Parts: sequence; C-alpha cells; structure tokens
Amino acid sequence: MDINTCHRAKLTIAYYTYWHLCTMLLKEWVDLQIPLLAPVYGIREARNIIKVWLEDKHGIRNLQQPTTQAVSTGWQLDMAKLLQFEPVQYITQKAFFFDHWLYVDKSVLIPRPETEELVQLAIQHFNSSSSPHILDIGTGSGCIAISLALALPRAKVSAIDISFGALEVAQLNADNLGASIHLMEMDFLDERLWQQLPSFDLIISNPPYIALQEAAQMEKNVIDHEPHLALFPKYIDPLIFYRKLAQFGKNHLSPGGAIMAEINSAFGNETAAIFKAEAYQATSIIKDMHGKDRIVKVI
Repeated sequence: MDINTCHRAKLTIAYYTYWHLCTMLLKEWVDLQIPLLAPVYGIREARNIIKVWLEDKHGIRNLQQPTTQAVSTGWQLDMAKLLQFEPVQYITQKAFFFDHWLYVDKSVLIPRPETEELVQLAIQHFNSSSSPHILDIGTGSGCIAISLALALPRAKVSAIDISFGALEVAQLNADNLGASIHLMEMDFLDERLWQQLPSFDLIISNPPYIALQEAAQMEKNVIDHEPHLALFPKYIDPLIFYRKLAQFGKNHLSPGGAIMAEINSAFGNETAAIFKAEAYQATSIIKDMHGKDRIVKVI
C-alpha cells in the first residue's frame, strides 16, 4: 500500500469513527466507559463519577443526546487521572455545597455533605433578623463561612486558615458568590495570636481531626490527593483542636454564644469531655445522617 492510499485509509477510519461517535447517545457512551473505571471504583460509583464529570465539566445532564468529540477527547485525558484516584471534583475544579457551586483545587478539602449539616445547625441557631459575629476556624474553601454569610445577610463573618493557598480559594469563592467575609491567615493552635481576635456569637469549625493511625484505612482518593494539613492535626493528639477551641471560647465566646464543630465519630465522648471539663453551660454531641457522632455543640 503506497503512502497516499494509507493516508486515505486513515482518513476514512477517522471519518467513520467520528460518525459513529456523533450518532451514539451519551447514555450508550456512558455504558461503554463504566467498565474502564469499574475495576477501581465499582460499577455504581463509576457511573456516578462519569455523570458528575459530564455535568460539572460540560454542563450535560441529559444523556439522551449525541456524544460530541469534545466530550470524548476530554474524557480520555481525565480518565487517566481518575484511574490514579484523583477526585473528580479536583479534575472539574467544582464542588456543590449547600446549594452553591464552589471552586476547589488541591489546596483545600472537598466539601462533604456532613459539613452541610453543621451549617444547617448553625443557621437554625439564629433567627433571620439576627446579626451575629461569626468565626470560622480552618475555613478551607470557605464553604462554611460563605454559606453562613449568604444565609444570614446581617451576620459579620470572619474566617481564618493557616494555609495561604486555601485563603486564596476561599476569597475566590466569596467573590464569585457575592459573600462578604473577612479572611485572615492564622495558625489557630498558636495561642499567642488569639489576642488579635475579638469575641464571637458563634465559633464554628471543621478542623483536622483524623488520627494518624486511621490513615491506613483511608481511601486512596483522599489520602493521596487531599491536603494532609486539613486532614491530620498538626500534633499527634487528634483532639488538639478541640482542646484549643474549649480554651479559646472561655475568653472569646460572647454571652449566649455557641461553639459548633465537626468531629471524628470515633471520639464523640472524648470530645464532649473536653468541653465539659471547661464547665460550659451545656455540651451535646449530634449524630449525622448516617447515625454517627459528627457535631459537638457547646453553649
């Protein structure tokens, strides 16, 4: 076969491949991609990931439409990342939280549904006409602070994080969503810096709380890709942030105020004991949607 004939043959194959792609419904295309991810994620999770990728990256929800070359080409590039356990949210750089889309990258944790429960609890603590001063400790993507600022428009919301990269993400999200929050770079565990902060009606946090011994049981998409600074406490003690929160609140919680924080479900009783030892008025542990100890509320 001469060079020209070979070239024409390749063009013909490319044409018919493209024609077949454009006549294939996305539903059929998705069914073809699932077996490629299933060995890593399982069939159900593979299907969910592909649907999330289509919606977040291409704005596609209706699978009863032809597949496009852009979808097919983009998928080939991103599937390689997924097979290395990279979370789809980092690939699309989008995460949905409390009815809002947030930008996320590897400098921040991907917001979880359990944290939405923490936000909802905080909103229920105030009435629509209140104007509380709120501090979000370890804000990350800003998901908690921004959600509270949007839901409580009269609130004054401050947020701190040790990571400058996280603060950049939080500021971008606040700007994109029109939320007014005050961001500060601060290592909350350094008690010498607390004097820079006033009193607050609500101190809220989803701090690092995973014990080092739990790392071996964690999913690879988390342990290999999400920031360890936001997963594991700075020191060996997995409850260090709650000890500091309890101490901080003694001088920085306004009368009638509350502390609310997401917790490690394995340490519910131990976390409650820390606040009870500081003689707060009341301490309660609240279970999440899965029936696990997830939130400590202190007044």
